[in-house]
Amino acid sequence: STWEDEDEDCLNQVRRLEIEVLLNKKPENFGPVNINLQLTSAKSGIIYADGMKKKYTLKTRTDERMYKYNFLIFLSNLLKNFPLSQPDSRQKGRLIGAVSSKRKLYYFTDRLIFQRWWPFTIFQNQDCNIVHHCL
Repeated sequence: STWEDEDEDCLNQVRRLEIEVLLNKKPENFGPVNINLQLTSAKSGIIYADGMKKKYTLKTRTDERMYKYNFLIFLSNLLKNFPLSQPDSRQKGRLIGAVSSKRKLYYFTDRLIFQRWWPFTIFQNQDCNIVHHCL
């Protein structure tokens, strides 16, 4: 997921690799630390993926790399092996995320988010713009 004003040559190189490119209009207000850009792009990808009826969702940043063999199987096995201790009718499983701050314990970032489908479906129906206090 990227922006409508992205370089066309760059987009065509990616498309030649048979990668689906989603183009988005940039929000008027980028929000603090560009959070509305992140929300707009993530929401677009989630809505697209929803039509594919997948069981899991993985959201990462483009500057993140996963080199572990069978990385997605590893993540899905974490969800299977560590189920919710008190199942909730809305929540289908745990949320796996990356912690990337030495100074902030348990600081959940946008670097990696993996989970069963449920919360992202809720997210896609909201007007997620920090100006509207979606978060």
